[in-house]
Amino acid sequence: QCSDWSIRPLSQDQIDYASLDAAVTPCILLNLLDLGNFDWVDNFKIGSNEKDETLSHAISSFRFVFIESSNDAMLKKLTALRVVSDEYMVAQCWVTGMAPPKLPMTPNDEGLYIDAKGIMFVPALFVRLSRNPKSDRSSVLDMLGTQVGLSKESCLASLLEGNPDLPTDAKLEFNKKSGYVELKDSIVFFVNMPERYGEESFKRTYWNTWLDKGKVLTWYFRDEEWKDGTTSIAQKLLESRTPLQRESPRVLFVRFGQGHFICCGPVELSVTDKPTIVKRDKANQDLVE
Repeated sequence: QCSDWSIRPLSQDQIDYASLDAAVTPCILLNLLDLGNFDWVDNFKIGSNEKDETLSHAISSFRFVFIESSNDAMLKKLTALRVVSDEYMVAQCWVTGMAPPKLPMTPNDEGLYIDAKGIMFVPALFVRLSRNPKSDRSSVLDMLGTQVGLSKESCLASLLEGNPDLPTDAKLEFNKKSGYVELKDSIVFFVNMPERYGEESFKRTYWNTWLDKGKVLTWYFRDEEWKDGTTSIAQKLLESRTPLQRESPRVLFVRFGQGHFICCGPVELSVTDKPTIVKRDKANQDLVE
């Protein structure tokens, strides 16, 4: 126990010590359960007995997985902890008797990774709208004018249904607080509009305004996301401004109040030669029109 555990390789005595330390714990647990006569251990089933249910959630199984990665952001997502030297470990926990979660995994070439809870994610920037089973434009036009969902997640799930870049058992990773989701070849906009116009509270909360009988909608970026058109999102917006010039359309979803998002279809972008800072949002961030 007093030896140096940072030295590699470990000695045989260290390996034996660690193995015994790990093996004895479940043996102690099973003996304690036998003393308590808890029959759910062999035939796991939460019954009507309140103590059984409490105990089932109190007794957990653990798994510790070593991860090799130099990506600090990914190590943070996996809640990986440094063990010794450059080795990191991810701890997983689940209710004893239940199916264990999937093993954690760092991103593959398609960006897919599995977090400590066993949930599979694909970052939005790895998903191409052009890979939809139908053409990307048909996928959007089929949704045009319909109430799609109450959340961004449901809208994106409908938009990307069957897309091979997003496996059926994976979740799309994106910034849920942002007003847009940047895909690899497209951008999906989400705009909240007030249910009633003219009230002061709505004027302060909603900056977007319909113009030209609803054909135009004003849009604002935070200046830190625009930076005089030099950021990646700005470049993607400026490279092709009309729907027919682009390989994949930019898609707009709008909702009123807390209602369903309505798909407004493909949109084109109009930008002044020198966009100017016009307002500040609730977080005191500069906004560019």
